[in-house]
Amino acid sequence: MNMNFDVYQGETLIYSTDAPAHQVALREGEGVAEHGSAAILSPEAWAALQAASQAQADAPKSATRAQGKAALIQAGYWQGVLAFVASIGDETQRALAEVALHDTQEWQRSSPFLNAAAAGLGITDEQLDALFVAAREIQL
Repeated sequence: MNMNFDVYQGETLIYSTDAPAHQVALREGEGVAEHGSAAILSPEAWAALQAASQAQADAPKSATRAQGKAALIQAGYWQGVLAFVASIGDETQRALAEVALHDTQEWQRSSPFLNAAAAGLGITDEQLDALFVAAREIQL
């Protein structure tokens, strides 16, 4: 995503050339005022956005399958993941999902299946990053 930033009278103007800035910034009422395809962030909102961006950049990009499963079990998501896979109607796609879930040695944060399953379970990007952090700390 192409983003541009300007500072004006102590506030940061964030705007994107390919998506509304409010989709990547913070919500109205959290120090953000929408202005067309741009958002004006208060200094506090700008700091929160920078902290969230740093947290995402710091999150692990992979975990072993065992660590990932353990993190999902500890977070209470494991049964939901199994139900999600079982609900895939297309036999080929369901089989590929089972391979991704049970046979890969390492789970990648960028995995299309992983991100689809997370979205299907209502897991946000921040929660998914937190799961990867938790997974990497698990010693089995």
